[in-house]
Amino acid sequence: MSVTAYYRKDSKRWYISIHDPEWLAVFGKRRREPVPGAKGKKDAIRLGEERRALLLAEFQSRPKPSERQYLPDGRTIPLPEDTFGYFVENFYLPFAETNKAASTVKSERWRCRQLIDYFGSYRLMDISYALCLSFQAERKARDNQYGSKESNASVNRICEILQRIFGVAIDLGILNANPASKLASLRELPRNRILSLSEEQALAGTLEPSSRRMLRLSIVLALNAGLRKGEILRLTKADIDLERNLLHVRNGKTGNRHVPLNSVARLAILSTVRLAEMPETGLVFGGVDWIKDTFPVVCKEAGIEDLHFHDLRATYTTRMLENGFDAFTAMDATGHSNIKTTAIYARITSQRLRDAVESLSDKVSPIHRTIIQGNFGHNLVTDKEKGRDSDPVTLAS
Repeated sequence: MSVTAYYRKDSKRWYISIHDPEWLAVFGKRRREPVPGAKGKKDAIRLGEERRALLLAEFQSRPKPSERQYLPDGRTIPLPEDTFGYFVENFYLPFAETNKAASTVKSERWRCRQLIDYFGSYRLMDISYALCLSFQAERKARDNQYGSKESNASVNRICEILQRIFGVAIDLGILNANPASKLASLRELPRNRILSLSEEQALAGTLEPSSRRMLRLSIVLALNAGLRKGEILRLTKADIDLERNLLHVRNGKTGNRHVPLNSVARLAILSTVRLAEMPETGLVFGGVDWIKDTFPVVCKEAGIEDLHFHDLRATYTTRMLENGFDAFTAMDATGHSNIKTTAIYARITSQRLRDAVESLSDKVSPIHRTIIQGNFGHNLVTDKEKGRDSDPVTLAS
């Protein structure tokens, strides 16, 4: 059998695998891809056979290697007949690595793999707006790796990369139009979560064991220096300047910056890390993302729900603003390039919101007086009218 089919529960779709000798002789490796619209295994195999025949026919019609032009680095100049997967792997990702931060490239590589799973075998010239719209709808309906529905924000991010891929193809003169440019962004609900002081106290209790000292330090740096998780993991000994009380963040999301160390962060570093025994280029936190596995564990032990590690950075910004510092100071402290981004991170605590609303009751307006008298038959008399200074408002029968 030249094509086999299997069902994936995570994406709730049928997939095909093409691996017969003729296929391997032409392409050199097995090919797996989803089969949109398949109603069962037999239907998936039938559609897979049709797909296999189409791909082999397209390969035979491609220009021979001698007819193609080559770049100085040995890559062939891309053509509209090239597949989406070939273009992404050989042109878009190298472009991203040259023009974007390392942390951004890492996330784009992961999302590009998802795009290649869907569009990989399609020729660039054959991808239409309808196909892009179908991808967006399927992405929205699928379950993510945690078993819940894909968020609108996640769908928007991967569709934005799809738009940029075609944008690069247009810049290179391969395409004349971007088939994904008209994809409407799905509505994103803003995240409104910070770490409260009571939750921080509970979290501190779970971080007392010495085996969790590095996790404790990472949380301290997020709460007191506003570092992103990737910036913490890439921190080296050379980036810690205890003489000037500064952290040097290299290759961050918005470039390089210096972050002041407060007394809490400085003490945490000195009591946790043996800097004298480390080489200058030594990674303080190892570079590997172990926080994503350990942070949810301590949150569960502390009884804290729906808290992401990145929410600690939002807590850092919010606390700074609540202490009376202006948004531009917070923008510089967090390394944001736009004041609007700082505003997104500024969460209003429930206590501050209650205080703001309660302040409106300090003075009673004429319309308040009318409403209260009409609804309850009481006469509203202020302290100033009575000549007293005890309470701002008195309800008298």
